[in-house]
Amino acid sequence: MRRVAFTMLGMIVGTVLVTGCRATASGTGGSVGTEADSSAGAGLAAFADSILAAARARDPARFTGYFAPGDQLTYVINTRTLRSHAALSTAFRSLLGAQREFDVRWTDQHVAPLGPGAAVFTGGFQTAARDTSGAAWSARGVVTFAGRREAAGWRVVQWHTSEVATTR
Repeated sequence: MRRVAFTMLGMIVGTVLVTGCRATASGTGGSVGTEADSSAGAGLAAFADSILAAARARDPARFTGYFAPGDQLTYVINTRTLRSHAALSTAFRSLLGAQREFDVRWTDQHVAPLGPGAAVFTGGFQTAARDTSGAAWSARGVVTFAGRREAAGWRVVQWHTSEVATTR
């Protein structure tokens, strides 16, 4: 059960190095091309924080609401690929249902604005959890995701996580 939880956890959080224009969560770091690009960067950082807040709340509907609908989404965790919003929803409901406690935090985060309606987020993460049997486990890793700003707000269109278990 914990192995499944570790694998599914990576679908929630992580970071891979990204090159290009770099901005901090406040939108002040690095060289940002325009004010609109800076706004996109700050907006995506806040959006990334909201994704983790939904994961900590163990709220599958809220969590999956941040991702592109239908088959517009590609979600990769280590060597597993989910190619739809429905597949992500199923996987996340399974993960959260197996947890009694779930805490996940960014350890580092950077945003590379691509324009007024797109940006790339990278961040490290650490997770500490307790499954329904009472067994504690933890993991750490990295995530990169591409966000697209739509009328309804930001949506993740591509997500990649690499993670390793730190306790079993």
